[in-house]
Amino acid sequence: MYLSKVSKQYVVVVVLLLLAIFSSVIYVNKNVSAPLVGEIVDQAIKKDAAKYEVLVEALNEDQSVGARKVLVKFTDEALQLERLDQHPALLDIGVTSIETFTYAGNVSALAVNSPQSIKQVIDAIEGSGLVEYAESDYVISAESSNAPQIKSDNLSWGLHNVGVTGGIVDADIDAPEAWEAFAKLPKSHPNNTPRPVVAIIDTGIDLAHPALTPHLWYYPNAIPNSFSASACVNDSTSPADVNGHGTRVAGVIASLNVHNEFKLLPIKALCADGRGYHSDIIAAIDHLLTLKQQGVNISVANLSFGGSDNGVSLLSALQRLAKQNVVIVASAGNNSQSNDETPHYPSNYPISQMIVVAASDHSDQLASTTNYGISTVDLAAPGVDIYTAQLNGVYGKSSGTSLSTAYISGAAAMAQIAFPSLSAINIKSRIMTSVDKRNQFSNKVVARGRLNAHNIFDLYAANQLPVDQISSVDGEQRIRNAARDRSGERPDISEFNRSKTANVLELDIVPNQIM
Repeated sequence: MYLSKVSKQYVVVVVLLLLAIFSSVIYVNKNVSAPLVGEIVDQAIKKDAAKYEVLVEALNEDQSVGARKVLVKFTDEALQLERLDQHPALLDIGVTSIETFTYAGNVSALAVNSPQSIKQVIDAIEGSGLVEYAESDYVISAESSNAPQIKSDNLSWGLHNVGVTGGIVDADIDAPEAWEAFAKLPKSHPNNTPRPVVAIIDTGIDLAHPALTPHLWYYPNAIPNSFSASACVNDSTSPADVNGHGTRVAGVIASLNVHNEFKLLPIKALCADGRGYHSDIIAAIDHLLTLKQQGVNISVANLSFGGSDNGVSLLSALQRLAKQNVVIVASAGNNSQSNDETPHYPSNYPISQMIVVAASDHSDQLASTTNYGISTVDLAAPGVDIYTAQLNGVYGKSSGTSLSTAYISGAAAMAQIAFPSLSAINIKSRIMTSVDKRNQFSNKVVARGRLNAHNIFDLYAANQLPVDQISSVDGEQRIRNAARDRSGERPDISEFNRSKTANVLELDIVPNQIM
């Protein structure tokens, strides 16, 4: 009798436990059944989350450098060796694998398993006689300065400012006027050149966002991004965003593409926390150069990230990209500092085809958080309370030089469509000499003004210096002089060297320095 009573109680407990478990499963499945942006994002989230702890642990081991990889450039002799990855000197150091980025200048990322410090590993690799240089795989971070805020007043002041937020009327990029002028210009694509593609090297994008899907560039029958040197994305073939930064940047670029004349290519190189390594960015650049070789018209590269480390390998890769006539647009950073005094990379690299962007607000003032520099930051663009795409298909406001950079990338893509014969450095010149000049920018940025997209397509207002016929050695300074001195008339270029043999894409190379 007693046993029967116990048995009944046991059965009741078991039943209750089963009901609890079943209810939990239903609850979990209910939550899972509403994925962020579809199955592809779910997969990316799982892969990122699984490796996130490993990445953060590696970053925390040494905040200034990557603790698991070293970037090198092997000597020509070393590259001729068979099974370089099995070289005794490298095995003794603890090198476990080698990934070489051929198009990005034969830079290689060495995975190292060693109890030694990263400095000791670098010294040992340089002492092997196999490399021209070795350096840490530096950490780099996305540049947005705050989390999104959902608001609804004067949603797109950066495009068209009517002053309702307390700002100044027309403190904007004159987007409606730009679209009208752009539509009137004849469009041509020499030699059947495909339309421009804007590469966004970032955290990925929300692939199902209605503001972005019409603008995406795809491989045939596939979604782009099947590469990476990053621990958080190297097993994923999807550029799905789990951070939100890349989605915000893409939303701003897409907002300028009202005629759907260019496409967006998301390259996921930064992880869930918005951080990654120089090797990730180099892998992305190598991928873009591969696509260029295959005939894809990569015309603009948006770099809304930065750090304090002057990596030689990243500089070399970006130089390779610039030589392929790609406009590189880089954020100045969000540290409220002068980049003239405290260098910020990659924006401080000496690349003539690079446009460096500060952030302005709705009153035509520099944002309080933006970096600046009269010799290192080219111009300003809206970057405070910018209404743009957010994760999960929604919209909201965000701030930072990342978004300012995105406005310039969109304008550069439009300019390449309207003026397809212009070189990358010509596009830069046209953008810089088309700014709305303001006294408050005069000692802060090279062009002394804020982006005016309309002026780019106004043939009278955009009197850019014809730098496609100038010596490349001083092309950067001449662009800056033109931006500073333009008063509405075409600059006097009689004193300039106009050699037709000048190579406008030859870059100023700085000495290799291990920082």
